Amino acid sequence: RQMARIDGSKGELLARIAEALGQISELRIKLMSIDQNNRKETQGQIVGIEAKIAELSERAVAAKDRLSRMDVRAPVDGLVYDLQIHTIGGIIAPGATAMSIVPEGEDLTVEIRIPPADIDRIAPGQQSRMRFTVFNQRTTPELDGRIDVVAAATTLDRNTGQPFYLATVEITEPLDKLGSRKLMPGMPVEVFVQTDERTAISYLTKPFTDQMLRAFREE
Repeated sequence: RQMARIDGSKGELLARIAEALGQISELRIKLMSIDQNNRKETQGQIVGIEAKIAELSERAVAAKDRLSRMDVRAPVDGLVYDLQIHTIGGIIAPGATAMSIVPEGEDLTVEIRIPPADIDRIAPGQQSRMRFTVFNQRTTPELDGRIDVVAAATTLDRNTGQPFYLATVEITEPLDKLGSRKLMPGMPVEVFVQTDERTAISYLTKPFTDQMLRAFREE
C-alpha cells in the first residue's frame, strides 16, 4: 500500500509538471501570435500572460523539487549498512544520516585516533603494522601500512568529549594475506606506528556503529 501511495504521488507530481509545462508552451505561442502593430492595445493582455507564465514556472520548479526528494540516491555504488530508516515513506530530517555505504572497488584504509600528546611523533609516510583483533591472533598475520593523512586540527569525541587527531592509514600489503578472513566496516584494529625514536606506539581504534565509515572504511 505504501509503495502504491508513493507511486501515486510521483505520478501526480509528474502530471502537474507536464500540465504546467504544456500551459507555458501554449501561453508563449499566444504571445508570439499577438500582432506587433497591436501591442499597445494588447499590453495588458501581454502582462497577464507573462505573469501566468511566471506562476506556472514556479509551480513546475516546486513540483520537480518535491519529485527529486522522493528518491534517495547515493553518490557511489557499494554495500549498505547501518540503515537508520526502516519505514516506507518515512520522513528524514535535514542533515540526518539515512544509511552508511561502503564503496565498492576502492582501496581499503584504516582510520585511527591519535592523542594530542602523541601528535608530534606522527606524520604522513611513517610505516606501521596492523593487527585485526577480531580474528585469532595466533593464526592471523599482521599487515603493513603507512600513515597517509593526519588531520590538522583536533576533533572531539561525541561520547567522551576527549580531543583527538584523526589519521588515515593506507594498507600497503595485499589483503590476500588474510586468507578467507573478510574485513568489515567498524572492525577494531590495532595500529603500531614506527616513530622517529624507533619505538612502537599502539592506537586501538574504537569500533564505530553510528556513523558512516568512521573506523574502517573504503575510500
